[in-house]
Amino acid sequence: MNGGTGALAQARLSSTTLTNHEDAAMICIRLAYSDPGKAAERDLHLAAHKAFLRSGRLLILQSGPVFDAEGQQAGALVVAETPDLATMRELCAEDPFAVHGIYDRTLFMEWRLTLGQIPQIEAAGP
Repeated sequence: MNGGTGALAQARLSSTTLTNHEDAAMICIRLAYSDPGKAAERDLHLAAHKAFLRSGRLLILQSGPVFDAEGQQAGALVVAETPDLATMRELCAEDPFAVHGIYDRTLFMEWRLTLGQIPQIEAAGP
């Protein structure tokens, strides 16, 4: 897709992506910054955090850690389909890292793909 107007200018979600999450209509990102003083707690809750991410509660498109300039893990990014930002916030509040205060700052934003590819989502163009 090379540009377009109206709804076509936004990232289109394929019907196969929405099979189990019929209300998903928005791509959201969560950028969570880890509290450096909570490394021990992070390790303690890591398995539960990973289980939450794989549970299907969120329709995750991409997820993984982010690193600072020194190469130290500084947090994590999640790209997911949800009906709206409020739902993304509510679901992410159930993440064991959020429950146990591992993150000291979390940003939630709507995101629109304009360049590149995520499987089953077309870029909307510039």
